[in-house]
Amino acid sequence: PLQLENISLLIHQSHPLARMPRIQLDYLRLTRLIFTETVAAYRGVIQNNLAAYGSTYPYANIEITSIRGAIAFVQRNIGVAILPSEAADPLPEQTVLRTVEGHRFERTVGLIFRDYGDLRHRTLDKFIVYLSSKLYNL
Repeated sequence: PLQLENISLLIHQSHPLARMPRIQLDYLRLTRLIFTETVAAYRGVIQNNLAAYGSTYPYANIEITSIRGAIAFVQRNIGVAILPSEAADPLPEQTVLRTVEGHRFERTVGLIFRDYGDLRHRTLDKFIVYLSSKLYNL
């Protein structure tokens, strides 16, 4: 793996969850959640965590096509977005970034490639080292 991408809650600063010292998954039952499309790579991580908590778990949610749109909805206090932490860096105005206590919302980022023999050892290894160092510094 090149990186573990953390997924967090982006919350409007006036939302009740923003003032809680710890956020438990159970608190999301009464919260309007904002998701990106199901094709987003991290959406499966979110759904798996929510499903593990209970397949009949009621969630009120909004599905939107982009991370920018989800952030704009949070800034207008329409709901709470679940998105990669890096998507909220720098932190958008009037928002806070929080995690859910006791649940690891994260996605492994890596590369899958064919073995191209000698080319792999020279070019691809250099690229992997370069990419790993850039991701580490995020």
